[in-house]
Amino acid sequence: MTYFGTHGPSPKAEKPIKDKLHLGFVASLGCVLTGLMDVVVHHLLRAPSRHGQHKAGDQHTVALRKDLHIALHDIWGDEAAFFTHHGVPEYLELANGIYANSGDSVVCMQLIAKARAPKE
Repeated sequence: MTYFGTHGPSPKAEKPIKDKLHLGFVASLGCVLTGLMDVVVHHLLRAPSRHGQHKAGDQHTVALRKDLHIALHDIWGDEAAFFTHHGVPEYLELANGIYANSGDSVVCMQLIAKARAPKE
């Protein structure tokens, strides 16, 4: 008999995905904060696919301008605070939406625009 305590079994973490095609697509969308094209693909630090690993799966990525990516890691350190400060507090949901619509640049650009829109 397996005993899970009062909380039941712990939820199974998502498996990290490796998808070079998706990474190229993410980069082609430009920076999710500025729209500029000189970007690197950022693997989210708080993604459920990390499994204690150094890097999340490719399904949890967004493009950031190179200097913003450096600032995120070297100055901010706190990914949630960084994205919230830059007006995209729902960054994980944005990454999930981009992955769910990978290859459809029109839909993904709409998702990015909506994520960057001022919140009421």
